[in-house]
Amino acid sequence: MSKTSRWPGARLSHVGPASITVHGLDLAEQVIGHLSLSQFAFLGLTGAVPDAGSARIFDAMLVAIAEHGLTPSALATRLT
Repeated sequence: MSKTSRWPGARLSHVGPASITVHGLDLAEQVIGHLSLSQFAFLGLTGAVPDAGSARIFDAMLVAIAEHGLTPSALATRLT
């Protein structure tokens, strides 16, 4: 049994002679110019384009991470 058939979720993208697909979406036609960076990150993490509510929450989470930082010193301070 090949790894692709055992791990179907492992195929995140496909590159062909005329197109690139990411989670089943054509990169040039359906992603670039249609999804924001945070929507694309959500797609990469979950495999689905977020609805409006999920996109808003995900954006808020990214802002919170950017504001507080994800550095060892910030984490140590919060956990102490």
